[in-house]
Amino acid sequence: MHYAVIAAGSGSRLAAEGVAEPKPLVRINGVPMLVRLIRVFADNDAESVNLIASNPDVAQWAERWAETEDFRRLGIADFNVVLIDSTPSPLFSACRLLKEVKAEKVCLTTVDTVFRSEDFAAFVGRAKMADTLFAVTPFVEDEKPLFVDVEKSQITGFHDSGEHKFVSGGIYYLPVSKAVETLERCISQGMKRMRDFQRALLSERPIEAFVMPKIIDIDHAEDLKAADEFLS
Repeated sequence: MHYAVIAAGSGSRLAAEGVAEPKPLVRINGVPMLVRLIRVFADNDAESVNLIASNPDVAQWAERWAETEDFRRLGIADFNVVLIDSTPSPLFSACRLLKEVKAEKVCLTTVDTVFRSEDFAAFVGRAKMADTLFAVTPFVEDEKPLFVDVEKSQITGFHDSGEHKFVSGGIYYLPVSKAVETLERCISQGMKRMRDFQRALLSERPIEAFVMPKIIDIDHAEDLKAADEFLS
């Protein structure tokens, strides 16, 4: 399985609330979010991990960590860190990152998506039999969630508001070349948000939904406490 992590956001809301570390290095249960995520990948047959960052400190930290015994024990053969000067949009970061992936399919997520490892393992197990698979969750805690309609395990629509059972979980299993093609088209049309990409991709191909009971997106300092309790 090949993985890609978007860690290019500035984490400005956390910084404004007194969190000093760059967002990918903020600790949950004593472990930096980035480290926890890559350890989960390693437990789920990680052949490669590509990471994109806009903070040089994060990129340098990741590169140094990749030289430690702690990282070598994970057995990940291919670890690539992409450093970009700025992040014009989440779509730009995703597109730039996926162009680094040397595989037909990839599991893409953001660094601040927190989930139970057993739920993620179940997602990966299903992904190995799927073409395009998105995680959804009934747990709604995001300020601006992307609501998802699901019928018979297939995603039928994305919505910014309304009464819907699920929200997007921010974990995507994708065909790389098709995803890049769609991302480039979205960017050329002035789109910037990942939800724009999700809608565009759904208009072009079926997307299967995988329900994960709870996923927490880390945006605020209070989310860190919730994540600590959740994983404990």
